[in-house]
Amino acid sequence: MESSLYRESPARAVHISGVIDDQLVGRLTPAITALRVDAPQPITVYIDSLGGSTYYADALVRLLRAPTQDGQPCPLTTVVTTVAASAGADLLAAGDYAIAFPGATVHYHGTRRSAEGITIEKAAQLAGDLHRANEKFALRLAKRVVARLLFVFSAHRSLPSNSTKDSPSPAAASPVEVLIQIFTKALDSSLVQTVHEATKLQRQTRTLVQEVEKLLANLPENEPRVEVEARILKAILDYELKRKDRGQEWSLHDGGIDELRTDFLQLVDYLGGSHRTYLQQLIKDYGVMLLDAAELAEFKQRGPDLPDSAQWLAALVEPRMEEFWYFVICLCRGLQRGEHSLSAKDAYWLGLVDEVLGSDLPCIRLLYEQTKSSG
Repeated sequence: MESSLYRESPARAVHISGVIDDQLVGRLTPAITALRVDAPQPITVYIDSLGGSTYYADALVRLLRAPTQDGQPCPLTTVVTTVAASAGADLLAAGDYAIAFPGATVHYHGTRRSAEGITIEKAAQLAGDLHRANEKFALRLAKRVVARLLFVFSAHRSLPSNSTKDSPSPAAASPVEVLIQIFTKALDSSLVQTVHEATKLQRQTRTLVQEVEKLLANLPENEPRVEVEARILKAILDYELKRKDRGQEWSLHDGGIDELRTDFLQLVDYLGGSHRTYLQQLIKDYGVMLLDAAELAEFKQRGPDLPDSAQWLAALVEPRMEEFWYFVICLCRGLQRGEHSLSAKDAYWLGLVDEVLGSDLPCIRLLYEQTKSSG
């Protein structure tokens, strides 16, 4: 990756300020198209915005990432100067390298929509639409931050830990447990609660996956697909009805059916399809980061470029990466619920930015430049 990606460049920059809407896109389009022709030089995107339309925020990202006629896109360096909220926060996280000014604020919340003349039927539909939108944005955010959180884990895994019976030492802990220990020491207390809720959600999901996997193991080999899907849906409903943390007011009519639908789609993807494909790519790109010292030494001794080394790494790391990836998804779901106003350093710890200017927090830029100077 270009070394210039890791440093802001006002000379090759656009400034996103105020409301993100069609007028902003119209104003910035000429500047963006002019910068694109010099690909693959990075474009810096300065952000000072309380948000706006997610549709137009996505339109800006598409414009910024549009390739030249030779097929070359421009990498994006995103920088929050004062505030990046809502759609502005999405833009910030979309950068290949994201930077925060020390006093900046990053604000996340769930999807919002306004409606007039609302009826009971429309209210139920709107609730379902919002739930699905939150899930969509949570998954997209997870894909944007997972590499940053793997770096946070790798860079800070050796920090001293106040181990307890419920908080194992780093040597005995899984990568997710270590990451939670890091969060607990570094984050504001309100965000630690969000982390704990993500941990709870991940455990519930894993329990549900195990229940469904047991069910599928006993199915006839040639069971029709619709029968398999019906059994999965029934298993999800049985699991939800057994949950002790459900209140008396929980019902299928008032949002429950949308939760079942989301769980169903996620489980089908979790057990195969694009989830597995993405998981294998994470293992290939970042699996080494989840090895301990002894495993890393063995991996190097084997020869990282040999096919059997890749198979050895995948077999060893897959359960760890699967747990890590699904925890990141659950964490991003938490950011899509309620209101979360994050300091620049909180945004760093949660993988929303790569670097906080003027801080002593490890970042990829320092690692890259130190490696380059020593090499």
